[in-house]
Amino acid sequence: MGTREDAPDLMIASIGRAIQTADGSDLLLEAEGLLKGERRALAIAVKTELAPLVAVTLLAALSGARPKSDDSPGTPAQPSMLCLAAGIVKASDPSLLRMHLQFDSGLVLPVEMPRDSAVALLRGLIDELGVADVDEGESDAKDGAPPRSRLG
Repeated sequence: MGTREDAPDLMIASIGRAIQTADGSDLLLEAEGLLKGERRALAIAVKTELAPLVAVTLLAALSGARPKSDDSPGTPAQPSMLCLAAGIVKASDPSLLRMHLQFDSGLVLPVEMPRDSAVALLRGLIDELGVADVDEGESDAKDGAPPRSRLG
């Protein structure tokens, strides 16, 4: 499976839980795999700062990532993944917004961001989509909640 001659013949069969090491430097993935045809328990260490990159790389591989359409000549293409749906759910920390992105493989990527970042994302979406500015008018909700499209 590896590209080097001395690389072991290894295939990951499943990944269980992820545990951060006591010093926080690594994330240990408990996994099962086939090593030279034998099923074995594995512990895969990933540097903590590389964990988001590993997650995105795996999702991109599963989602059939494709280059951005607006890449300038001479610029390496960054992969993008086709997201079929996005939803907002309540975060445990009220200062954060939690968004779930769902891909065609069925995988869901939960993302949390500060509320100010979420507002900036919303404004960017409005600009990119060419939608008129959001309505900051009266709420039509029965519970008096602000309009769902309101920036703030």
